[in-house]
Amino acid sequence: MKEVKAGFNMEYMPSGDFEGNAVWVGIGILAYNLFIVSKLYLFPKGWLKKKISAIRWQGKYWMGEGI
Repeated sequence: MKEVKAGFNMEYMPSGDFEGNAVWVGIGILAYNLFIVSKLYLFPKGWLKKKISAIRWQGKYWMGEGI
């Protein structure tokens, strides 16, 4: 759950509406699950233990936006 909160910007809810926040959390969980499936089937085997922040940083580096 910690990676979902930190990696997918789920620390704060966007509104005071319960239903709107429920949709927000549902989208975050869906994004996390897609990320896990991507790690299992699309990324190199050495990346299975990496968190979203590390993979995001490496993606920016490869695309020329990093250091």
